[in-house]
Amino acid sequence: MTKEECYSELTIINNEIERIKIEQSESHTESIRCAMARKKYPQYYLINEEIMRNHPRGKYLKKEEMEIAKRIVQREYDRLLYPELIKRKQELESLLSDLTPPDFSSAYNKLPEAKRRIVTPFIKLDQDFISEWEASHIFDNSYPITSGLVTEKGEMVRTKSEKMIADKLFASGIPYAYEAKLLLKSRVVYPDFTILNIRTRNIYYLEHCGMMDDPDYCKRALEKFDIYEANNIHLGEQLLATFESSRKNINMSILDSMIERYFK
Repeated sequence: MTKEECYSELTIINNEIERIKIEQSESHTESIRCAMARKKYPQYYLINEEIMRNHPRGKYLKKEEMEIAKRIVQREYDRLLYPELIKRKQELESLLSDLTPPDFSSAYNKLPEAKRRIVTPFIKLDQDFISEWEASHIFDNSYPITSGLVTEKGEMVRTKSEKMIADKLFASGIPYAYEAKLLLKSRVVYPDFTILNIRTRNIYYLEHCGMMDDPDYCKRALEKFDIYEANNIHLGEQLLATFESSRKNINMSILDSMIERYFK
């Protein structure tokens, strides 16, 4: 199981745990009694303190009242499911803590410097790999940048939010390229950010969609996502995205979660 798969399942489980917590925080005294008519057809009876005074076996629920039974039985199921979710959450968190990358550099570092100069390492050392990757992924968009915004890395970007993203990646020690050329099947695109996972050496693309309340901009952004999909670059896998509009700024905590999930 990969780290990304662990995070994906953990996110689903955490959401379900929170849903159940909210639901179970309310006080419920009803329950459902079930019976089988002619050993074939299920029947459902609503039970609570008031009903039991006059109907010891409960109030029979008609077909049009089945939503009541579904809601109460769902709560019962959720109570049984909750400890299993907690157990799985703990297992995933433990697994994530153990998913550390193999350190093949230790053998290389044990050699004297003179011998390191003439040996061929099993896997290219991180810094050598990063240097070569950065040299082959450089800004290549001819469309001029006039914002005057300069990142901590020393490059110009088009928007304040892109500067925030770039500076966050740079501060986290994550190699990235801004608007590097990406040649797809039938055309060239310039992802806002091309990002390298040092551990896995996989490449990801991050598009920042910053004017989502502008219809023309939104249309172009969606068309670009269609191009990625047509080239087997799928959103949530190799393709990442952040969003904002004139009424809602970029959520940097989402970017923090992405960094933890995809690049740590």
